[in-house]
Amino acid sequence: MEHRLSLPEEMVLLGANHLRLKYRSYTETYSIGSIFIDLLLKRKIELDTKGKVVVVDSDITGVNYLDQVILVLVKSFRMRKLKAWIKYFHFKTRLRGKIHNSILQELQKKGAITLGLKVPFLPLRKITERTSC
Repeated sequence: MEHRLSLPEEMVLLGANHLRLKYRSYTETYSIGSIFIDLLLKRKIELDTKGKVVVVDSDITGVNYLDQVILVLVKSFRMRKLKAWIKYFHFKTRLRGKIHNSILQELQKKGAITLGLKVPFLPLRKITERTSC
């Protein structure tokens, strides 16, 4: 069974290419930008005359990463321009990483990628200070 990939999913796959190291460092931020494009195309958000993002339809889409971004937009006390929102997500690294991981999980569900386990860094030896006697 073939699944179509959304724009954010395609951006993440493009960033997974090991030959494009410059792009890889900003993969998460670019995927946030593509989520905004996807939300614009689905008419979930639109830009007002001043260029600020307005949530038109806050209903759940069923796609985790889209719903996370819509939730942040709805809960925000002030309206921002699109560029300001992308900067906002860029500096909120934990939130940006959570959204990026949900895109990766969607790709895994569709069979486009397989995720391996991360091995935590374990020091080979313990370094301690010597006390003089």
